[in-house]
Amino acid sequence: MKAHILRYAPQLSLLLIGVGLMYWMMPHIFLAPNEYLLDEGIDGFRNYFAYTWYGKYDGGMMFSGMNYPYPQHLFFCEVIPGLSAPLSWLGQEEVMVGVLHVLLILCFPLSVILLYTILRKWEIHWLYAMITSLLIGMMSPQLMRLSGHFSLAFLVFIPAL
Repeated sequence: MKAHILRYAPQLSLLLIGVGLMYWMMPHIFLAPNEYLLDEGIDGFRNYFAYTWYGKYDGGMMFSGMNYPYPQHLFFCEVIPGLSAPLSWLGQEEVMVGVLHVLLILCFPLSVILLYTILRKWEIHWLYAMITSLLIGMMSPQLMRLSGHFSLAFLVFIPAL
């Protein structure tokens, strides 16, 4: 049992460090994800609007929230249909922004763990792999997308490929 726990100790410590870093970066969003906005500028407002409008009022492949009376294809509007459509089907429109924030926060620790796993597959020493995976995760350009372009900020997809 002890050897099994020690086998996953680096991943657990990376998870705790990643969650701690995200808490340090944005404690208000971490504690109340549905009460705050990551970006209150024009791009952030447009993305929040498109995401919640599609979840509440639209469906299918078209987005009718802007450019009335002509709808647009949803992928041009950063709607994040893989997240907004299931939440609207479940009737959870009130917590859509909070769910988006939680997933964006969880993407960083998960990507760091995936990067660590990749580096260990390449037979890199565990300590160096931990440090390197944290540094790669912190220097990734997707973290800069947390300020408005949320569909580009899902950090976990690049290492998962």
